[in-house]
Amino acid sequence: MGQKVNPIGLRLGINRTWDSRWFANTGEYGKLLHEDIKIRKYLEKELKQAAISKVVIERPHKKCRVTIHAARPGLIIGKKVDRALADLTFSRKRIAETVKKTLESAIANAENNHDLDVDSLVVAEAYVGKSIVMKRFHARGRGRASRIERPFAHLTIVVREVQAQEEAA
Repeated sequence: MGQKVNPIGLRLGINRTWDSRWFANTGEYGKLLHEDIKIRKYLEKELKQAAISKVVIERPHKKCRVTIHAARPGLIIGKKVDRALADLTFSRKRIAETVKKTLESAIANAENNHDLDVDSLVVAEAYVGKSIVMKRFHARGRGRASRIERPFAHLTIVVREVQAQEEAA
């Protein structure tokens, strides 16, 4: 009996690539690794019925791109607006209220500015873009100071109208 080797680790770089593709600056590695683990656990818990086979996390310059390989992607993408609002209303997550407000604003814009039917709207995209970072310094003893960064972000939700024939398919 030989040494036991993880089959994924054995094949990395040969016929399989890494599931997390990013580079961390000094002191950020642990934080980003824990973020990756939390993202994977959350997706595994919330999307059990979607039969997720692989989650790839890429971090280009100060952003995070999550690619989900699923056998049933219809459970993830293209939720109807009323169903998404119901999910956000009863969600216990702290961010759910902000996302719900943004979704309601997107629905109102689609209805008033673009004359779209609210009953046939579907959530097409939702992403968070980086905004300004407020930088301050906190005084410490012995002439030292520590930097405080408070990042802000922009939440964008795109809704599209789906025709009756597309809904049946």
